[in-house]
Amino acid sequence: MRITFVIPGLLWPRQALLDTLTDLPLPALESLLGRARHGTPPPSPQHYWQSAFSLDRWAAAPLRRLGLGLEDDGRTWLCADPVHLQLGRQSALLGDPADLALEFEEARQLHASLAPLFDSMGELCFDGPNTWHLALSAPPPQVPEQLPVGASAVALLPEGPTARPWRRLLNEVQMSLHGHQVNQLRTAAGKPTIDSLALWGAGSRPQARRRPFNHLWSDDPLIWGLGHLGNIATRNLPASFETARRAVCIHYDGLIGPSRLHDAMAWREALARLESQWLAPALHHRAVDSIELLAWGEAGAIQLTLDAWQRRKFWRHPLPLAELVIPQADEPQRS
Repeated sequence: MRITFVIPGLLWPRQALLDTLTDLPLPALESLLGRARHGTPPPSPQHYWQSAFSLDRWAAAPLRRLGLGLEDDGRTWLCADPVHLQLGRQSALLGDPADLALEFEEARQLHASLAPLFDSMGELCFDGPNTWHLALSAPPPQVPEQLPVGASAVALLPEGPTARPWRRLLNEVQMSLHGHQVNQLRTAAGKPTIDSLALWGAGSRPQARRRPFNHLWSDDPLIWGLGHLGNIATRNLPASFETARRAVCIHYDGLIGPSRLHDAMAWREALARLESQWLAPALHHRAVDSIELLAWGEAGAIQLTLDAWQRRKFWRHPLPLAELVIPQADEPQRS
């Protein structure tokens, strides 16, 4: 059994790691870091997936629709997700849509109000409470390739030569949402309001030229789409480590939200689950022949490979995660 762990959100700045990981034992992760062979990682998860599947292009919206079991019709699509804008120190920040707990009927009512506003641009499709998509009939704007959770709301504004009508449209959307009955009820119940739609991931369905795994486990519909595109056995992430035949890719996304929102306690808890439920069992299971680990975060990226030869290097000591990260110039140094 060959395992590939794909772990976005793992690498924080060194000082943050030192502060957050105090008294948290991570023997499996540190053993991997100490014994494995270190390679040159792709700069982002997107680059990794595109290379692994040998995609002719990256387009999140059609991939996510494919993962949700929706048929491809050849059109160009945008993700158009309901989002909450939370007040930051200097500007509004994009909250994590997973924290909205948006109910089906709430989302249906919001969609019914907003869909007519998009008639001149395309068809706004309700494909789930948190997963809306726009089939374009107008020239697409320049939008982020990934949902910029934790970034300033300015990152949601379309760019490029066709941006002006799209910005006007988003302004209309926000005004419509401001006084919507759904938001009034959510405010009364102490829930975050839906303040805008996040447009991202534009494109048409890509083609995959490689099948890099036999199994793909993830809780992200976008990653499910990659699995279906590559004709790979795809499923939700199990509660904990399980064996599988031949090559399996385990996409662990529990660190992404806490990392983007700089929630140290939630990130620490997610890392503890990764250690106990996944890394430790995989490292010690006899059926596992090799482990590849790819991880990203604010402080860069790593790529590790642990095979039978690396396992025998008993003289290599465990390596703390913070030791992999170069201190930033503005970080205080510990003596």
